[in-house]
Formats: sequence, structure tokens, C-alpha cells
Amino acid sequence: MTSIEIETGSEGPRHDPYGWEEIKVTRSNGDEVTLHSGLSSWVDVNGERFSYAVAIAFPNKDNEWQLLCEKFEEFAGCSPAAAHKAYGRVRYSCDKCGAFDDVVEKSGFPGETIAACRQCGSVVYSDFNESAII
Repeated sequence: MTSIEIETGSEGPRHDPYGWEEIKVTRSNGDEVTLHSGLSSWVDVNGERFSYAVAIAFPNKDNEWQLLCEKFEEFAGCSPAAAHKAYGRVRYSCDKCGAFDDVVEKSGFPGETIAACRQCGSVVYSDFNESAII
């Protein structure tokens, strides 16, 4: 079975952090494909890194970003946008009643967000933002 993981964080100096995102697809044959976008951007396929001098903040680098997206799609079997969509569909679906994308977010403890299904009230997912309490 194929799985998709999406992680976000910050990199760079503490006084000027920059956000990053990684989309990791693990194929049923064991291949792992990761697309990293942040201060530097690259695609990693089973430990082999493909990188172009890409900084998404520069509009003239779109062609190089497109090359990374094509490399990701070649090995992952889906585009980064399709991976995001599939990840969101699983994350925002209620296991109890099957409702999709019908959640209400509520605050819990400081830094905690809980999403509950509007249909049945069960918890669909929770998120914790550590920087909100540090």
C-alpha cells in the first residue's frame, strides 16, 4: 500500500526562520520519494538526491521547480498537488460516520487544535503547535 506523509517546520537562523515542507510518498514496492521545499528544494528517491538551484521565492526559478515536481511525479506516481489532495482527504474524513471535510476546529490546551466532525461530534484529528507555548 502507498502512504503519504507531509511534514512542515522551519529552518535557518532563529532570528529569521524560513518555513519548509516535505511530501514523502512510500510506494508499495518500498520506494521512498521525498519532495522538500524550503531554503533549498530537492527530490530524494531512495537516498539519491536530485537538486536544482531552486529558491521558490525567486519567480525566474519556476522552470527548475517544475523539473523537481516532474521528477517527484516520475517516481512517486502522483503530482505534489495530488499527494496533498489525497493526504487531506484521509486527514479530514471521519472514521466514525464517513463525513468528508465537514469539521469544526476548536481550541484545546494552549497550542492544541482539535477538529471534530460536524455530523457526529467525534474527533477527526488534532494538531499541536509547540511554538505557541514556547
